[in-house]
Amino acid sequence: MLALNITTDLKRFTRQLNDLERRQVRFAAARALNDVGDRALGDLKVAMQRVFVNPKPYTLNAVRRVPAHRDNLATTLAIKDRGPAGQTAPASFLSAEILGGQRHIKRFEAAIDGIGGVTGMELIPGRGAKLDRYGNVPSATIRSIIASLRASPADKVAGAGGKRRRARNVALIRHREVTAWIVRSRGGGAPLGIWGLKSPGHVAPVLFFARSKPDYSRRFDFSSLVVKSYNETFMQSLSKRFVEALATAK
Repeated sequence: MLALNITTDLKRFTRQLNDLERRQVRFAAARALNDVGDRALGDLKVAMQRVFVNPKPYTLNAVRRVPAHRDNLATTLAIKDRGPAGQTAPASFLSAEILGGQRHIKRFEAAIDGIGGVTGMELIPGRGAKLDRYGNVPSATIRSIIASLRASPADKVAGAGGKRRRARNVALIRHREVTAWIVRSRGGGAPLGIWGLKSPGHVAPVLFFARSKPDYSRRFDFSSLVVKSYNETFMQSLSKRFVEALATAK
């Protein structure tokens, strides 16, 4: 579940209330539900820092909250299903962590899809990749790789063709006309990964293609964490907000 609605039934609270109290209890309940939402956002961030290794702020802020109102006593917590231009939506990479199974193809993997015969393959950082402080390949590096691959005709792919073509590829690399290329197994077989020119005469694997799509186990229990926040917060907050609502009633 990538979205959860938190609501409440006020009938059992309103049976012994007078008219003023009945009017104000809905305001109190809406504020209490929003208190639960705020608490859940904080609890989810703490859980992410415990479950994931050095998560990026983008991941920590992956949950959005829709507030409750007097006329709509429900607050919604959901994993964002859209991301800024050029970034993968959080729901795409967190769904497997929450539900288990295989993750969605990332945006940059989709951008490489179709280049040099690569189709639907996941990428793993290689020893030639410079990682950021969160352990990911920087966006600037990804953009540079994609631009180089797109600018290179298919026959410039390393490992393809005979000696003459491979010699021409080496010449292109030396002259920095190609800074990233797909390497295949012998005889132009399956793609192994993307190699990059690190310095003159020095090449290294930047990204490897995963041979099979990994299955993820559920390790971020989004729903249970939100329910726990509700159970620990709502009743106490409702009592507090109800007293405040009565004190400010007109």
